[in-house]
Formats: sequence, C-alpha cells, structure tokens
Amino acid sequence: MKIEKNAIIDNSLGIESRCKILATLQSISDLDNIKDLINIHKKYYIQGEGTNIVPPTFYDGLILKIEIDHIRKNADTLSVGASYNWTELVNFCIDEGIN
Repeated sequence: MKIEKNAIIDNSLGIESRCKILATLQSISDLDNIKDLINIHKKYYIQGEGTNIVPPTFYDGLILKIEIDHIRKNADTLSVGASYNWTELVNFCIDEGIN
C-alpha cells in the first residue's frame, strides 16, 4: 500500500485534480490495513482506473485507488481484480468461451 498527501487524482478526462490523501491498494491484504485510515477520515471515495469520474479540483478526503488487476480462471470460477480493465475482461471472456 502506498499513501500520498495532496496527490493527483487520475482520470481519463485529463482534469487536473488533487485529493487530501491518496491510498493506493495493490493487494487484498491492503484492505485490512486501510480500516484505520477510513475511520479517521470518514469521507472517502473508491476509485479504479478513473475512467468514469469527473473529479473536483480538490477532494478534501481520502481516495482509495484500487490497483488489483489480476484475472484467474479456475474450473467454475473467474476471479477478477477490482481494477481490471473492462474491455480486456470482455475480450478474455470471449477468447475463453465464457458467456
């Protein structure tokens, strides 16, 4: 997990935006470590790639940026990380015959 103050909020629109605190989560175990930070700040937003947001100039809170982008296929299960690219997921499913 990486924590930054006055960090840039990534977004696909190229809008210049910052947040009070940015916590980048890169594994499931980071979720356990983030509980205290959420309880302290109360105001938070969960973000993936930033393709569906129009961020404010400054967000006075905590941004939880999820960078968990794995994909695993087992016999009956498909496990996909929260920030896995949607188009790549659709293409994977088509290639694997998953419908």
